[in-house]
Amino acid sequence: MEAESYLDDIEFEFSLKPSKDPEFSHYLLHFSGKATGWDDDANDEIIIGEISGHRLDLSAARAAKVNFQDFLESVSSEVADLGDSVFHGQSTCMLDASVKDKIQKAECDCIIYIDTLLVNPAHRGKRIGTTLLRRLSEMIDMENGLIALKAYPIPDDPDAVIDDVEPKTPAEIEKVKKFYEHLGFERVEDDYMIKDARTCLSKKHKTK
Repeated sequence: MEAESYLDDIEFEFSLKPSKDPEFSHYLLHFSGKATGWDDDANDEIIIGEISGHRLDLSAARAAKVNFQDFLESVSSEVADLGDSVFHGQSTCMLDASVKDKIQKAECDCIIYIDTLLVNPAHRGKRIGTTLLRRLSEMIDMENGLIALKAYPIPDDPDAVIDDVEPKTPAEIEKVKKFYEHLGFERVEDDYMIKDARTCLSKKHKTK
């Protein structure tokens, strides 16, 4: 109840933009979101959480016969590495069957790749990261999608708005991975983690 009360005072804002690359703009969407709260000491709003990444429309890209590897590399080297680790260089991405959720094996229609999920250390443990992920699922189409991320990403921007949030020790890295496992992600290779988005959607439908 205390966490719910805390979240009532937090504002969540998202923006969606197509890729600037004209070759892939029809298949690639960039998303970003932030959680803002009020800092009494500074008497001003502060960003306490951020999420950003891309939605890759695999179904549309396949129909247009877009080169799969070029498509992944247009996003980032991490996404290209994910393609090698999970898809083994193939353009087909299969979602596993789930007996518990009565979900059948199917081909991925999209990948939702999370580049960054950061929460200010002073505000951790208050469901900010979890809420950002949930709000994201309400903002973009994840049907038949695979959610993927690197559990220990290194930001490209050293002057990120939220400072000193990257875990540094093996124990802290393991804690981050456990956080994602608690949310239903599975480990792939060393650092990548994936989740069948249909499990999120099935739970959402059950609560309606």
